Amino acid sequence: MKFENTQVWGFEHALRGMRNPKNSWHLSDSWTMSFDDPDADSRGGYWIGPNDMRLALVLINGGPEHRKFLRQIFVSVDITAPLYWWKEFDTYKVATVANSTSTMHKIQSYPITRESFEMDDFVSGLKFPVRTCDPNFQIEGELFYDHEDFIDNLIKYLENLRLEYNSIIEALKLPHGDPEEVKALQEYANTVWKELIRWLPEGWLQTRTVTLNYETIRAMCSPGQRRFHKLNEWSGKNDPNLVNFIAWARTLPYAFEFIFTDKYNAQKEAEKTPLQRALDALRKIGVSARNADGSLRTVAAVMEDVIKSYQGTVETVLTLADEEN
Repeated sequence: MKFENTQVWGFEHALRGMRNPKNSWHLSDSWTMSFDDPDADSRGGYWIGPNDMRLALVLINGGPEHRKFLRQIFVSVDITAPLYWWKEFDTYKVATVANSTSTMHKIQSYPITRESFEMDDFVSGLKFPVRTCDPNFQIEGELFYDHEDFIDNLIKYLENLRLEYNSIIEALKLPHGDPEEVKALQEYANTVWKELIRWLPEGWLQTRTVTLNYETIRAMCSPGQRRFHKLNEWSGKNDPNLVNFIAWARTLPYAFEFIFTDKYNAQKEAEKTPLQRALDALRKIGVSARNADGSLRTVAAVMEDVIKSYQGTVETVLTLADEEN
């Protein structure tokens, strides 16, 4: 599996549009980075300032109806992956576009070898007993399948089909006086080609140039979809050192904040002091812990408001009191 030629664009117009609802463009503090800036590639060529990042995170945490700007940040990438992975990728039809290399047109153009298939986590030496549902099948002792022999024989079979097809195509280029002979050769060529397609394993590698946006990638990388998927090509769950979709997505500019926001939020929460957590709790119940000038109010004043609102807990205020003391 490979991810190549990744390009990301759209931060400038996405963040500008993010501020349209409240006409707050004057508060924007982001800018386009110089091409020779060493951090330009890792940030998608755009530096997002603290004001814009703060608003972006509020909108992201507000839900998909508020974070529309993510749909305007685009990604293009060439992905080489096995057919069994593409079959699952194809469930994502909204806001995705892909152009693929053609198995139909070009399968006969290159030798079929092990390198034509997904082999990243291939396990050699696997053997297992032969089982059959045929009651008349009798063997003495225990018979084992050697899956490497089976795979190599299948690849040889496919390669021979490819060579046979090519030899027929070359024969068709020669002059033929009998139309029936030409028709017979064409029918035979179609039969061989169809068998080659029919028995092609799902591990066959196909390359597609894919375009999608941050909102779609965010959905794909969510814990309920592909982040912990059993296929290593999605999640890296079995071997994170192998190439996988989630690992690639983590390399995208601002992926931690915009795509893996749950991880970002958890980290920020863990970094908070007890006083910050107490202030957050008070804000949630509608009680201010600060005076108009920004200074902390007395615990007694805060307690009085909490009791009046009866929405908070004594523990919340006691946490604040402990921090003050």
